[in-house]
Amino acid sequence: MINPVEYSTLFKQLTQYTAQGLFPFHMPGHKRQTDSSILPYGIDVTEVPGTDDLHDADGILKEAMDRTAELCGADRTWYLVGGSTAGNLAGLSAIAPKGSEVILARNCHRSVFHAAQLRELTVHWAVPAMEKNYGMQGSVEPETIRRLLKAHPDTRAVVLTSPTYEGIVSDIRQIAAICHEKGIPLMVDEAHGAHLGFGHGFPESSVHCGADVTVQSFHKTLPSLTQTAVLHLKGNLVSPQAIGRWLDVYETSSPSYPLMVSIDAASGLMREKGDQLLKKWRKHLEEFRESTAVLRVLRVPGAEELSGAACFGLDPGKIVIDGRNAGLTGRELADRLREKYGIETEMSMGSYVLAMTGMTDPEESYRKLAAALRETDRWAEETFALPRQPEGSEIKSEAGKDCDETGMPDPPAFPEPGKAVLTIGEAVDIPESRCAGIEFVRSAGAVAQEYVYAYPPGIPFVIPGETITEDAVRYARWLKNAGFRIHFTESGDDSEKIRVVQS
Repeated sequence: MINPVEYSTLFKQLTQYTAQGLFPFHMPGHKRQTDSSILPYGIDVTEVPGTDDLHDADGILKEAMDRTAELCGADRTWYLVGGSTAGNLAGLSAIAPKGSEVILARNCHRSVFHAAQLRELTVHWAVPAMEKNYGMQGSVEPETIRRLLKAHPDTRAVVLTSPTYEGIVSDIRQIAAICHEKGIPLMVDEAHGAHLGFGHGFPESSVHCGADVTVQSFHKTLPSLTQTAVLHLKGNLVSPQAIGRWLDVYETSSPSYPLMVSIDAASGLMREKGDQLLKKWRKHLEEFRESTAVLRVLRVPGAEELSGAACFGLDPGKIVIDGRNAGLTGRELADRLREKYGIETEMSMGSYVLAMTGMTDPEESYRKLAAALRETDRWAEETFALPRQPEGSEIKSEAGKDCDETGMPDPPAFPEPGKAVLTIGEAVDIPESRCAGIEFVRSAGAVAQEYVYAYPPGIPFVIPGETITEDAVRYARWLKNAGFRIHFTESGDDSEKIRVVQS
């Protein structure tokens, strides 16, 4: 059992402060007089002499952030207690002036869309290549960025997501070079890649590949508490003062020291034992791949099995398990793993589930998952010897496509962007009196006034200000029939209606 706090200098400094016995006639309200055996009240302090202010750090927090920057190869690092969401909001706000033009990957997290909305940006979309074998969004191709920059010479910033939820990375080094030829900063949402850049067969981090701003969720893949993230700055294209100014806007003025200690602890652990832990992690992953090579109908694809341009590289720590040849939807496979084997996967989408691994996973967890997959593989091969139509497959006929040889319906591709009639900010700010709620299934051609997305992964496929396409309606209907919950930001979850702009 690993105790990351052992590697936190910040934790030691806080315990030294609290050991002074000063009585706290200040926030927080628990006054460090409560039982700390479960919650870390003992180090939950505020900005007093002996601690530090995250928004103007010049003491123990500055030292901690400098240690993390050195570890990760950044010029400067900020701790985030609002997750990568806070970093994405601040990062895009800092690099793109209000009302300017930007290029955003269409598979960005909704926090990037929200930053574009708040800064009234005009967005040009970089649509990732589709991984057609498994229905996943893949890499953004460098030539896509080059073409968009040529078509939109007033672009002020480019933002990509790499790796994706499923672990697919883009060629950040080449894309950064293309951006820098034009003097344009590149920001990468690397929320799922805090463990990258340390070798052992894992991809390089965007920090090392030329990204100017990189945002990482430490809590996703490192032993750090939920909500913790960092923003890294590299190079001289982006002002650190601008980053700090926008973090003042988007991040709480009362940051949690227990959360910040967990970032420092994860950094210290990586510095002291990262090489050993990553080596063991990679060994477990290789053994898992070997033990699942016998699967006959379930598929666990590696980078070599994903289609060309759609997969520049792959994080091996993300395990995609596809049930198409077994006659299973992703939701059915996730339910079976949970109910029969006690295994909770990260998410399901289409015909696959995603299992996220980490450096602290015990060897037994890999064996348990592999055994469950082998048993499920045998069961599916015996049970579904003939093709079957799973629940929700009626959408196949509406999509106008044939089922494949397994009888499984092809998931519709992630919808292409509709025509932008308004900017996101303009659409969201339209008064309610100029909007109407119409049936979503009949909304194609209307201009959306709200976002629509499934969570996870939280990537909007209907954007305010764009015309709603037939493909978007079809995609939403397919998601719903497959058991996913659809989020409408104005009309409510699983609404039958969508709010649109009246002409």
